[in-house]
Amino acid sequence: MTSTRCTTLATRVSQCLAATALISGFAIGMAATTTAAREWDLGAYDECMDDAVPRPATAEQFEEALRACCIASGGVVAETSNAGNATVHCQAPAPEADNVPQPAGPTEPPPVLQNPPEPPSNPLIPTPRGPNSGTLAP
Repeated sequence: MTSTRCTTLATRVSQCLAATALISGFAIGMAATTTAAREWDLGAYDECMDDAVPRPATAEQFEEALRACCIASGGVVAETSNAGNATVHCQAPAPEADNVPQPAGPTEPPPVLQNPPEPPSNPLIPTPRGPNSGTLAP
């Protein structure tokens, strides 16, 4: 009877450990997914555009394919107008505030010295001597 009880206890412990590992792995995976930066897959966008745009295509067909492929590949549809002509293009998403690289080092300017030290009035530079200096060696 004891062997059955021990086997049951061992089985329960291993099931609890397996469940704990599974839950931990899921939580870590979710954390990694939520902190990952949004990226635009340019290769997927190009491939989608090659497949989605009919040949020949109207401007409306091209814009519809551009919007669909841009969103599907992780890009952002942007519209600009130049001299009254509106153009649509796909671009990479802006970095999220958490993923913006910070400058290295201090962000404050260095302090300004109020009383900088005086330069030496009589610098200790040896007088040149020798055949090309214009003076004779002692």
